[in-house]
Amino acid sequence: MVTMKMRHGLYSKGKKLSNTHTLADINYSAFEFQSGLINGRGRFYENQAHNGAPLSEFSVVKNNTYRFRLINAGDIQAFRVSIDEHTLQVVATDGHPIQPVVVESLILNPGERYDIILVANQSVGNYWIRGQTLQREHNHTAEAILRYAGAPLNQDPTSSKQNCTISSPCVVLNCPFSVYPADSNTYCYNYDKIRSLKPVNLQKPPGRNIREFFLNFAFPGTTETPGSTNGKSFVNQDYAILSKSQKPRLTCSRNDCGDDKVCHCPYDVSYDNGDLIQFVFLNMGSGKGWDHPIHMHGHSFQVVKVGFPSYNETTGTFIEDNNDIDCGFQFCNNAKWSNNTWNNDNVPGLDLVLGPLKDDIMVPSGGYVVARIMADNPGMWIIHCHIELHMTDGMAALLNESQPLWPTPPRDFPTCHNFYDQGTN
Repeated sequence: MVTMKMRHGLYSKGKKLSNTHTLADINYSAFEFQSGLINGRGRFYENQAHNGAPLSEFSVVKNNTYRFRLINAGDIQAFRVSIDEHTLQVVATDGHPIQPVVVESLILNPGERYDIILVANQSVGNYWIRGQTLQREHNHTAEAILRYAGAPLNQDPTSSKQNCTISSPCVVLNCPFSVYPADSNTYCYNYDKIRSLKPVNLQKPPGRNIREFFLNFAFPGTTETPGSTNGKSFVNQDYAILSKSQKPRLTCSRNDCGDDKVCHCPYDVSYDNGDLIQFVFLNMGSGKGWDHPIHMHGHSFQVVKVGFPSYNETTGTFIEDNNDIDCGFQFCNNAKWSNNTWNNDNVPGLDLVLGPLKDDIMVPSGGYVVARIMADNPGMWIIHCHIELHMTDGMAALLNESQPLWPTPPRDFPTCHNFYDQGTN
């Protein structure tokens, strides 16, 4: 039902709701924000008034140091997280240590995790913890309270966010765009600047070439525009794939799928054990227009390059796609590098040593991310957009890794099947 609402529109009091947008003028969501929860607590706002519900509180002692583990467990909203009058020292992402970065705030996309160090070095009092959505048209915020020992109980904070000025600008980690509007006095510390705390060094096996796959996550189409990967809108199989006891009933037929076609099938990408894999996650072609947090199961990938589109330096709004990618056709189902000298592991600007490890990263509309894994975990792993509506609409694919080495199903493992096929071949 929610997917149908996304496709055909949402209505309030008989009026169709419009998409909201990010500061870069990229589509955000047509779903109205009702309440943001932090550890299960939040307030319902209507006409700038709230229902007075209790909020989560985090108790600290002055001059002590604390580690907070931030998780975006939502399925649509990204949040810009800040703590009034405190800086955030970011030390890890998706469970992997990074070289510390001190910022005013950080953006948590759906599925992402960040660890921060907070020093309780302010006056004893109560301070707002804020998670503000990225919608240009609204100021929606999830709230919690940082409460110092000795501060008044049962009292909301009266603290304020940092005032971003020319002399004291705000620095934001992990923006899904590369610039804020110039008059905001706010600067992006983009993900391509983050460095791993220790070298990663994924090494290409001797005598073997790197395998490269371009995966375009978008909504291409003409009469229909489902979520898809390379124009293939994912359809779940009706049996346990790892059992290998049944053959696929549905495949990505060459007749149905193509450069400027959209098809519905269980799309998979296959590679062998020990291969060094380079993925190029992109968000381009006629189906772009939303940012996509891409999440991979079975691996943490090394982020070695991020290519943002171009933005207006004054307004921060989107101008055009990054020109490193050649989409070929309008749907961008079969992308390649614009410069063919970049083929065969010759892409410039890759950080192969300190590029950080992640399993969830935002791919900006009109941009791309280059990520690497070593194929050392046999199985069938899903990769998908972590915005649930996009994933259930088909924006997913399977990574068919080292199939000859898949674990053998237990003896007498039951045959799983679709209910409607019960008793048939």
